[in-house]
Amino acid sequence: PVCQKVVSWTALTQAQHSEGFGETADGGHYYLAEDITANSSSSFITGPARKSGVPYVACFHLNGHNITNTGSGVIGGNSGILNVMGSGVVTGNRSTSDSNYAATVSINTTADTGVVNLYSGTYTKPESNKQKSIVSVNNNGGTINPNALEEIILPDSVETIGKSAFSGCSKLTSVTLPSSLMAIGDQLFQNCAALEEITLQQNIDSIGASAFANTALKKIDIPATVTSIGRSAFSGAKTLRKVTFVGNSRLSTLGGRAFENCAELEEINLPDTLAELQDGTNLLGTFKGCTSLKSINLPGVSKIPAQTFEGCSSLETVVLGDNLLEIGEKAFYGNTSLVSIEIPATVITIGTSAFEDCTSLKSAIFADGNAITSLGTASDANDNIFKNTPALKTVVLPNTLQFIGGHVFENSGISEVSFAAMTELTSIGDYAFANCDNLNKVTFKAPAAAVDGEDDAVVPTLTVGDSAFLNCKALTDDFKLPSYTTHIGAAAFQGCEFTK
Repeated sequence: PVCQKVVSWTALTQAQHSEGFGETADGGHYYLAEDITANSSSSFITGPARKSGVPYVACFHLNGHNITNTGSGVIGGNSGILNVMGSGVVTGNRSTSDSNYAATVSINTTADTGVVNLYSGTYTKPESNKQKSIVSVNNNGGTINPNALEEIILPDSVETIGKSAFSGCSKLTSVTLPSSLMAIGDQLFQNCAALEEITLQQNIDSIGASAFANTALKKIDIPATVTSIGRSAFSGAKTLRKVTFVGNSRLSTLGGRAFENCAELEEINLPDTLAELQDGTNLLGTFKGCTSLKSINLPGVSKIPAQTFEGCSSLETVVLGDNLLEIGEKAFYGNTSLVSIEIPATVITIGTSAFEDCTSLKSAIFADGNAITSLGTASDANDNIFKNTPALKTVVLPNTLQFIGGHVFENSGISEVSFAAMTELTSIGDYAFANCDNLNKVTFKAPAAAVDGEDDAVVPTLTVGDSAFLNCKALTDDFKLPSYTTHIGAAAFQGCEFTK
């Protein structure tokens, strides 16, 4: 900062400033000449004011010394700008809920335009301090820029820390969290780009939204006491490689986008207790863009929301639990390394493009007892569930299937499909099997009169949509539609080699 170029500095000493210093002057430059322990009921030193809308600027240099205020915080913002620099430990000791001076470094209620730039220093509180934050900006605004903080030490008395308290500490590398801390608040360490490691204590029950977003964490152990992880909690933590849920985890809820774009994440052991992946607006894509993730086990969740694993290009193995009811839109879209998938018997809904562009997918098996009735939403829709899966050879569909939507298997490598056991299949949608170059055998249920000799059996009906089997060149003369087909759409068999 420009302060470092100034020759004339004012020395602060224990003898002269045991009751605090107060407001700094425009252009003032102050430094600690020695360690100071003060007892001021307000911040030891505060920034300058402004005049006619123009902020005054002052500087405070720790100069290798430590400062403690036993009566309140140490550094307070005003309506001007205060630059803090130099090495040294800054300790506030306010044990009150007073919003003006509740933190070691704070912007008070009148300083909606104030700025405190923390260029260096170590900021902490003693064991006896019950205040909520070390760094705090009140509701009226103001700005604290903790750009150069490298270390934060919290005493064991701290139970909560204010929202965004350390957000943007771009040089922060070391954090000591107390065992008394109950929760990791929203945005607590967001954008702490140098933070590579942190230890979470066993009392923590929740990790807030964006708490570790855009950090440099390489691994993290989640205590068994944590029951919820908020949206975007680790989003953008591109060096995070391993997430471990310790012991008998109680985790029940994982927020949307929680691990979005954690590009190096390879391993995460989700616990059996996890029942909910959050869904809804701005909550999609829990693991979206985790391009190094190789396997995932979801034993307890009832729904995989839209885009949950979209773009997880290294994901090879997926194990779905018996509680699963729904697979959302684009849930596994673009998982180019996924080889096989077994759909549990409990699943009743699969969303649009759920497995689209899974170019290595070889088999898709619906477990025995699966009662799904529809793959897709409409015969003319772009349902695309297994579209662009050229390696797909084996598909075992449930006997309860009644409807196949538009484009569901388009451009897949499927070679054989049997509808013979499907007693209620009524519709094959537009482009459902278009451009399936390997498809050479399709079998349908026999006409009703041929079933167990039941002449009075209900006669089914079947409609085949536009371009349903377009360019299925491997279909031969043996291919026959059942006699109960009531509609064949335009170009349904265009490009096929068979003649009837």
